[in-house]
Amino acid sequence: MLILSTNNSEGVGFWARLREDWPKVWPLLVLGLLLRVLFVMVGAKIYYAGRQVDMYTNGDSYSYALSFQNLLHYGRYTFDLTEPDAAVGRLPGYPFFYGLHYLVFGPKWVLFATACTQAVLDTLGIWLIYSITARLAGERSWAPLLAALLLATYPFSIVWTTITGTETLGLFLVLLWWAVFILAQPKTTNLLLLGGLLALIVYVREFLGLCLAVTLFCLLFRNWTAQVGITRLRPIAWVLIGFLMLYVWWPVRNYVTLARFIPLKPAAAGYANLREDAQESLAWMLTWTNDVTASTNELLTAPNPSFPADVISTPAEHQLIDSLVMLSRTCASSFHVRLKPGAVAAGPDGALTDSMRYYRAQLGNTLHYNNCNAIVSKGFRRLRESYIHRHPLRARVDVPLQNFEKIIFKSQLNSEGGPLNTTQRLTTLLFAWRSLVLVMGLIGAWKFRRKVDLWPAILFAGGIFCFMAVVFRTMEMRYLLQADVLMLVPAALLASLWLPRRQAPSATT
Repeated sequence: MLILSTNNSEGVGFWARLREDWPKVWPLLVLGLLLRVLFVMVGAKIYYAGRQVDMYTNGDSYSYALSFQNLLHYGRYTFDLTEPDAAVGRLPGYPFFYGLHYLVFGPKWVLFATACTQAVLDTLGIWLIYSITARLAGERSWAPLLAALLLATYPFSIVWTTITGTETLGLFLVLLWWAVFILAQPKTTNLLLLGGLLALIVYVREFLGLCLAVTLFCLLFRNWTAQVGITRLRPIAWVLIGFLMLYVWWPVRNYVTLARFIPLKPAAAGYANLREDAQESLAWMLTWTNDVTASTNELLTAPNPSFPADVISTPAEHQLIDSLVMLSRTCASSFHVRLKPGAVAAGPDGALTDSMRYYRAQLGNTLHYNNCNAIVSKGFRRLRESYIHRHPLRARVDVPLQNFEKIIFKSQLNSEGGPLNTTQRLTTLLFAWRSLVLVMGLIGAWKFRRKVDLWPAILFAGGIFCFMAVVFRTMEMRYLLQADVLMLVPAALLASLWLPRRQAPSATT
């Protein structure tokens, strides 16, 4: 019978395990930190050249930064003072992480300071993954060193260290969750702290809240086989109490602010360019393609927009899509923001960096006149329902299969029709490396499925892959970072089988 060993009394404890592993892992921590410092100081300028405004920001950065800055300067936690729902568009985990750096280092150095902290957190993740793998593999396996080396040199972790966004912080917290879950003793205090950590993970990135479901499932399984009666539920109760003690303030605050129960955030998340017109158009596109960027560009900018024949197949649908193209370009509010970005009043001097001002300008102003959102939404909904009616299987299977292929075999970048430059060629090779390691991780996850301390990673990674491919569908590779890194552990376990066992450590007296 399998009995989950998570948090059991056989372990040496979380902090004791980290101290024990320090002499073995510190050289890899030095290597990992040097690579990340080198990337922050030199590599990021090269890697991000021509891709975005600067090496510190992407399209989401402004919403995290402005959420805190508007709270500080205007007393309102929101990334857009003109949009009511922007007050609940970003959960507070990362904005306050950014805000701490803003308060300490000021607007001039906040982005650089945040990048430095993220480089350190990413380095500490190497320590965590070593200790996790050592718990799974034992002292005489090469797997802990292999896992730590893989993460120390993992390019898809390193490239996110400079970006003002949740990827690096979310990765560190997920690794910390797994380490605490399998190493810490099952004391009440530890279970409460684990629940608080899970709430913090949700605050940083809501879909990482899958960690909570995985935790509850694993605890239930362990206690169902090892205990009887109500004692089976006691650890689960303490974790939930710890979680709710930190999490409950968010929905309470949202209800007080907007008089609505919003457990996480609304569908549009307060973005003026994601109102119902854009949401319905995306829902239509995601029934037949996973490349919504190209389809949206076709809809909004192509001189003569055209869509696949099996998507728009009847004269009535051709007439409908023509009218929707015209309406989307003229009076649909979300598309209006995308096509005609306007300036939003900036904060006080020093409140925004130049890059943040740029992204805020891209957001545009909310329309204050009657728009045609309802007509556009209804039209795209009709097209979606028609496609599902005509292709019930394809509408449910095609895009998930495209996404699963992208998850495993993503190997090239969009070069916009031109030849790939040197950076893009290098990135293509790195994606091939990622595919190889991920396939090894999936094989290792199956081979070592009886190692129940590996279950949190298997369930989390499998859940993320399936959610992004089947449910969310609008998949970006950065959404997979945490799941990818967890799969480094079974990949290292598998690779260690091809190496001779290490010499047992000598006994000391």
